[in-house]
Formats: sequence, structure tokens, C-alpha cells
Amino acid sequence: MQTLIQNLKSFGKTELNTIIISVFLGLLVLSNLIIGNYFIIYIGALILSFIFIWQTPQAGFLSAILVTMIFGEHFSLLPIQINETIYKVYALDFVLIFTFLAWLFQQPIKKFSLKIFLSNKKNLWLIIFFIFIFINLLISIFFKNANTELALGTFKNYSYLLVYFLVIALFKNKQDIMRVIKTLFWTGILILGFVFYGIISGHGLWSEITPGVRYLSGLHSYYLTFSIIILLISLIYKKYIFNFFSDLTIFLLQIIGLIGGMFRHLWLGLATAFLTIFNFLSFKNKTKFINLSLTIILIIFLISLFFFWINGVIGNEYTFAHNNFFSSVLNRGQTLFEIGANTESATGWRLATWKIALNKFLSNPILGIGLGQRFYFEYRGFVDLIDIRNIHNDFASLLVQLGLLGFIPFILFNFYHLKDLLKSLKQKDNFLSLILLGFYIISIFGIFFAIYLMFNGTSIFYWTIMGLITVLINNKNNN
Repeated sequence: MQTLIQNLKSFGKTELNTIIISVFLGLLVLSNLIIGNYFIIYIGALILSFIFIWQTPQAGFLSAILVTMIFGEHFSLLPIQINETIYKVYALDFVLIFTFLAWLFQQPIKKFSLKIFLSNKKNLWLIIFFIFIFINLLISIFFKNANTELALGTFKNYSYLLVYFLVIALFKNKQDIMRVIKTLFWTGILILGFVFYGIISGHGLWSEITPGVRYLSGLHSYYLTFSIIILLISLIYKKYIFNFFSDLTIFLLQIIGLIGGMFRHLWLGLATAFLTIFNFLSFKNKTKFINLSLTIILIIFLISLFFFWINGVIGNEYTFAHNNFFSSVLNRGQTLFEIGANTESATGWRLATWKIALNKFLSNPILGIGLGQRFYFEYRGFVDLIDIRNIHNDFASLLVQLGLLGFIPFILFNFYHLKDLLKSLKQKDNFLSLILLGFYIISIFGIFFAIYLMFNGTSIFYWTIMGLITVLINNKNNN
């Protein structure tokens, strides 16, 4: 654990180039937001970035993560535009491709053994999964009259699974894993700026695309979970990144930001991650976890008590119910317990679409209905046209589109990762396994309740997590 803390504070050529590349890419995004998408600026930023990606390919990947976490879809979905024509090849795609090419051309020439590659069950099932997606694409376009553009877009989104192999190629050992964790942690610190903005302004920056009062955008809420998990482990092990007070303050502020995002699946995912991590702690560390929880409860109680005392002194009859933030959180939390006709609209919409998806699946359970399919459905008096890939449950959308033949390889891919990860948790010095377990659990909640595989700004993190688990297990097996 002490090694992780040291790595979080270390700074070398890779970190420097990561920052430089991120600055170029960040300026590209800002120029697009302020003055528009200009080809010369786009290409210029990419060329400057590639110079430093070539020096350290790892920095290319780390900068892709960093800039995505800061700018979200404004970077990951930033297309290249030539005159008036927009091509759906995004800035994130270019950085990932450049990173792969920089790595590839710097590798010594050696014989590639497909047999050895496929002997790894995780590689095998992921390749089978990808093959089924490609076959399904061809069938959908040529035999099922699917929307070609939608089918190709769906295939492209699922193709981000190649990030898994890129991570394994770039990051070889525990120190490399810590370099990724370092990027996730420090970018989470930067996201605190968005948390403060949301609390002060009363709405999160770039949160308008999601209905309801939200003090932080959904993407920023998800990205915060990485540093929250890292800080939790550091607080439990008492190996502080700064000091106890600073770490705890940052931890609580990020928790407040996550809660203010109002995304219930992240609340549930983080709570499940905490409980699961607690389950795998030693008795000594479980005691530390409980003490930490009691300390946080005491701090919240004392702050609340002081808050009410100040209001009493100035003669202001003020309660938390009068505060927009707390009242919004309370109302949002109550929707978790609504059932039947009282079900909140977003939950009801999901349940309605999942029911239709089940019927679609039963119509062709083996091969699926294919990519690029849409369906009409009525919900509470409104008729809507929905892409089958966007039913806010990636597991269900995969099952419906690919059938059992395409869905089972994906499940087996996850099964073998989880099996290896749980096995590594039983070993000593398992703090990296605990961190990756927390990341994995939250991503699974996102996949089940949202479209974390269909959107590149979230899917690259899922495939990165899976890649890091493989790197960690490979290192432990080699040792």
C-alpha cells in the first residue's frame, strides 16, 4: 500500500507528457465549445499530441482518460469536420489509434502465437464475442433490413472492447497499473471544481441533458467513484495520500458531489462496492473501516449541530428541508422505494422498455434480432421510437441484439475476470485487487441500469478496468 502512495505522488516523463497531451486536447475541446469545430485546429492539436504520444505511448492512453473525465462527451464525441461535412470519427478515437500505432512501431519484431493468445480463456471469449458482433452486423444489414447507419454505429461502439487489448499491451506490471490509478485519482481531484460549481450555481455544468435537478453531471458523478474508492482504501489502511484530515475532507466532498448527481444506480453501486470491500478486509481492517464510518457519522452530526446552533443564535428557524440540495436528494432517494403505479417516471420507463425487450428476445432467443433495430412503444400516454441499444440496460440490449450465442461469451469473459479477481483478494497485499473490485462493481451497476457499453465515454473505463485486472492477475501468476 505504501508503494501505491509513493506512485500517486511520483512524477516522471510519462506524467509530464500526459499533462502536455492533455493540454493540447483540452484546448481543442475548448476551442470547439467557444468558436466551433475548425479542421485546422483539430488537426493541429492531434499532430502536436502525436509528437508526445510517440515518445511515451502510455501517456497517450492516460491523457485520453484524463481529458474524457474532464470534458466527457465534449471530447469523446468530438467529430472531425471538413467544411460542412461531419465524420463520426472522434477525437478519442484518434488518440487511441495514435497510441496503438506508437506502441506497435516501437515493438521488436517477433513471432505472434495465436495459439498462445487464445489459450487465455478471457482472450478467447472476448474474441468470440467480437466475432458474433461482426457476424450479427452483416446479417442485420443484408438480411434484416436494419438501419445501416445505426447498425454500423452500434458495431463501432461495441468495438471499443479493443481498448482491453490496448491496456494489456501498454501496461505490463503493478507500477503501470498504479500509473492508471494515479490518473484516475488526480483527475477526480480536478472534478471537485465541478462539484463546487454545481453547489454554488444550483445546477451541474453540462448536466442539462439529463432531466431533473442535478448538481453534477452523470459522467462526472461516475468518474468521481474512482478517486472515492482509492481514498477509501487509503483511509482504511491508514496510508494517507496527504494526511488524514485532507484525505477525509476530499473523500466527503466527493461523496457529496456524487450524491448531488442524483444518479441512483451510482449510489447503489458505490454502497455495494463499499460493502463488498468490507467483506474482503481482514478483521483488523474491518475494525478500521467501522471506526472510519463512525468518525464520518460523528463529523456529519457535529457539523449539523453547529449549523443548527448558528441558525438558532441568529433567530433563523431553518431546517435541512429548506435547503434545495438536501430536499432534492431526499426526494430522489424516496423514489427508490416507489413501486407500482407510483413508480418514478425514469424507473417506470426502464421497466416498460425491458419488458418489450424481453418479448423481442423471446422472438429469436438464439441469434437475436440484430443490430440497428428500433421499436415503438407507449408509456404513460406518449409514443416513442427507441433504439434497442438504448434501453438503459446494456446486458438486456446485448441479449436482445445478439441472442444467447452472442451474449454468453460476454458473460463468460466477465466470469473469468471476476473469478481471478476474487482469487487474488485472498492473497496478501491485495489493496490493488480491492481497488479494482470497487471499480468493477460500480461499472457493472452502470451496465445494468444505463448504457455504459454503448457510450465511449464510459465503455473505455469498463474495458480499462478489465484490462487492468488481467495485468494484475498475470503479474501475480508470474510471481
